[in-house]
Amino acid sequence: MSQPLTNISLLQMRAFLAVSEYGSFTQAAQALHRTQPAVTMQVKQLEETLGLKLLDRSTRRLRLTAAGRDLTPAISALLQQLDAMVESSRDIVEKRGGIIRIACLPSTTIAASGYADYDVSLGLGIFAPKGTPDALINKLRRDINLALKDESLQKQFAMEGVEPTTRTPAEFKATLRKDIQEKEALMKKLNITLQ
Repeated sequence: MSQPLTNISLLQMRAFLAVSEYGSFTQAAQALHRTQPAVTMQVKQLEETLGLKLLDRSTRRLRLTAAGRDLTPAISALLQQLDAMVESSRDIVEKRGGIIRIACLPSTTIAASGYADYDVSLGLGIFAPKGTPDALINKLRRDINLALKDESLQKQFAMEGVEPTTRTPAEFKATLRKDIQEKEALMKKLNITLQ
């Protein structure tokens, strides 16, 4: 039986990606500056938590299973987006006392354009390749939602001034549609055309 998904750690996902990249626990451990037994254990714990075998291990070769091949790009994208989000958060915190400029016509503010209640926020979405099974998308969504509830991660987000929220795929699509419509309306109002 699989463990609660809240036990998935960034270290486990990074260990799995390194093993999938190098094809070796030893080389992955060297790249991550960890011991080989630690990397092996982290990958094993990830497999147990997910309830999936991600690697075929033999004395000659180490290969990704079909599940491992399917999850590698999703885990890689997730970690890249989390890294980008943390980096963006740090940028925001470091520049908190500075000036934030928004691209618009000179001497025209968003409020002066008739959008006094315009909301500026940083959005981060995870896009899966076309044809990704709904079951995998739903599993990743549940895992991410559970990970975001982790107390240590919440503390880190709070220190960075980040307030993560989650949406269903349908809500995310509706949010994107609304954002596009708002930007199109602003562009029309300001007589801006794309060339």
